Amino acid sequence: KGGDDEKTAAQAEKERKAMTSAFEKIVAGKTADGGAELKKFLSDYPASPYADTAKQALEKLQSPVPEKAAPDTDAGKAGLQPDGK
Repeated sequence: KGGDDEKTAAQAEKERKAMTSAFEKIVAGKTADGGAELKKFLSDYPASPYADTAKQALEKLQSPVPEKAAPDTDAGKAGLQPDGK
């Protein structure tokens, strides 16, 4: 049984490293590379405990990011001052 435990630990470490690598790329702004690694992760490790996290991250990467208006643009149109009065 010791061999099974070692195999399981080695597999868990591979999965953790793969997820870490993908997220490091995403955080560094390399979202296409990170997304590709997440897809590969899901292909390689579909039953991983990290699979749900990978799926959620991919969904967020693929959803459009709403544009933020300049802080004073909308307030100026409404006649509001920065303090809301």
